[in-house]
Amino acid sequence: MTVRRLDDARTARVLLAPALLALAVLAAWPGLWVLWLSLQRRIPVFGIERFVGPAHYAFLAEDPRFWNAVQVTLIFTFVSVSLEFLLGLGVALGLQGQRRGRRLAVALLLLPWALPSVVTGRMFEWLYHPSAGLLNYVLGGEAINWLGEPTLALPALIAADVWRTMPFVALLSRRPARVRPDVRAHRRRPGQHDGDAHRVRVSQPLPDAAAGLRRRHRRCRVRAGDGRGVGLSQGDRPRGRGHGVRGRGVLRDAVVLAALALWAVPFFWQALTSFKPDTALLAVERLLAAPPTLDHYRAVVQRSVMPAALVNSLGVAALTTAFALVLGAPGAYALARLPVPGKHALLLGIVACTAFPQVAIVGPLFVLLRALDLRDTWAALVLADTSFALPLVLWLLAGFVREVPVAVEEAAEIDGASRLATLGRVVLPLMAPGIASAGLLVFLMAWNELLFAYTFTATEASRTVPVALALFPGVYEVPWGDIAAASMLASLPPIVIVVGLQRWLVRGLTAGALRD
Repeated sequence: MTVRRLDDARTARVLLAPALLALAVLAAWPGLWVLWLSLQRRIPVFGIERFVGPAHYAFLAEDPRFWNAVQVTLIFTFVSVSLEFLLGLGVALGLQGQRRGRRLAVALLLLPWALPSVVTGRMFEWLYHPSAGLLNYVLGGEAINWLGEPTLALPALIAADVWRTMPFVALLSRRPARVRPDVRAHRRRPGQHDGDAHRVRVSQPLPDAAAGLRRRHRRCRVRAGDGRGVGLSQGDRPRGRGHGVRGRGVLRDAVVLAALALWAVPFFWQALTSFKPDTALLAVERLLAAPPTLDHYRAVVQRSVMPAALVNSLGVAALTTAFALVLGAPGAYALARLPVPGKHALLLGIVACTAFPQVAIVGPLFVLLRALDLRDTWAALVLADTSFALPLVLWLLAGFVREVPVAVEEAAEIDGASRLATLGRVVLPLMAPGIASAGLLVFLMAWNELLFAYTFTATEASRTVPVALALFPGVYEVPWGDIAAASMLASLPPIVIVVGLQRWLVRGLTAGALRD
């Protein structure tokens, strides 16, 4: 092994060590501890602790409640995933030719996915209201108790899950469905003309210098008149159909936008509710006709814990993002560029850290954070959120590192830069868009997280927005207007990210979906 390779191996260990240590403590150990605990019988109050092996699993195998829960979960998963896939694929196909209002279309598509899950829950709880819900009004005004009837509760839950998750499936399906549009040699018929979908023919394969002929966007596609100077022969151009095609395109774009706006109606209805007085909320006709008011926002800001919760959520999400990126960026570079023994097994282990559901590792993490005297602090939430944010950052940034040309690093090494200097001065600046994309995803995940925040907080000192919204006060009646206003405040950062930072968010979501 050369001296250079030995130095690279040592550098890889140094860069990976912090991330692997954090994952071992925050993700791997809680998961393994849960598996070991499942083989024990422990009653701490009476000091009982003994190994019982698979006795707990045998008990569950004979418990009809467990198998009923498994059956309901399987039905919920199968129906939800099937609907999400079918609807997502249809939306992806509808967005393929979108030319006008593309940013608005993607914003409407991503909005349900970006909202906190507790906001979605409150939103659909209001939509399903037996006497004042929009759904019953649309269906004719019959007071259907969607969440109270056993036969209706599961379909209602599936509808809410499909509404929230379908946009993610559509976005992932949208990019792989786009065939690579490069003009290239025809491999099936040697000697024939090369061609693209728009009847532009190339007599010989294009050199690498003509790589600019990619039509990454519809407005930049290769046209029949673009062949002059690069040896392209013009194909037949359709005549007399431009206005008809343009008119159909405008109509198609409008239909897609209308369909996505209709999909986002639950959010718009919650927003409308937040501006209507309490006296108009229990009747849809009065709600639509009532003048707008800011009373609910004043009540939420002045008489609730939402302002403090917003500060807590902003701080926790920002610190989680920074912590995950600081640990993940060097580790991702090591995984992508440096010789790491057992790299594939290590990547598999990193992905496996995300396999444990939050509800499984929340107990061990609670014990660990309580032992460190961190309960009810920002530090507890940052560490807990890092357990699922760090594997995502490592996976995404490793892919972005591979997109940086190796020749750039080799040029820096020729100039005398070390591996660490190359990483800091060359690779990280070139990776800035990828780092921004990964950071936005981590920020959204930390902002929307509910289970850890609910378990590890006890007072308003560290209670985040999802917890504050889930515990929103209501003594004798549910304050639907105040809940709607609090939901809008909780949705502000996701809305800003989806609308203003959409480009980097989509880049992070689709990373790895299609590699050239």
